[in-house]
Amino acid sequence: MFQQTHREAEKRLGKVTVPSLVIMGTADVDWPDPAAEAQWIAAKLGSDVMMLDGTGHHPHVDYAEKIAGAVAEFARSLPARAAPSGGGQAPAS
Repeated sequence: MFQQTHREAEKRLGKVTVPSLVIMGTADVDWPDPAAEAQWIAAKLGSDVMMLDGTGHHPHVDYAEKIAGAVAEFARSLPARAAPSGGGQAPAS
């Protein structure tokens, strides 16, 4: 079992300036406590968390449709894009 550290994440998480959604499996063997890890990341980013029961490090493979739905819902929850400068209109959604 490969154990991760926060060293690389600590260097980069502060650079994230956009809304985010943390998606993690409850059976991710890379972390002793996947739920605690997801909460740690979410706290650093101000993110929401989606935990998927029983899946490991690749929840996008095990729960592709569920994740696609959650990501689409998350994207819809973001503020609408501002109109581009130069007088044009924002793309229709």
